[in-house]
Amino acid sequence: ITVQSNVAEDIIIIDSDKYFYVAESKRLTLLYEFDMNQSYTVKFE
Repeated sequence: ITVQSNVAEDIIIIDSDKYFYVAESKRLTLLYEFDMNQSYTVKFE
């Protein structure tokens, strides 16, 4: 899993059952339960 972030301004949901991105006060909170048999790249710009 690759997560790159320079900003934390948006709320982004990718596969709402498994991945939640929450922005609050420019701090990243990542709650995830990924299938490790797959490859994920998440980039926030």
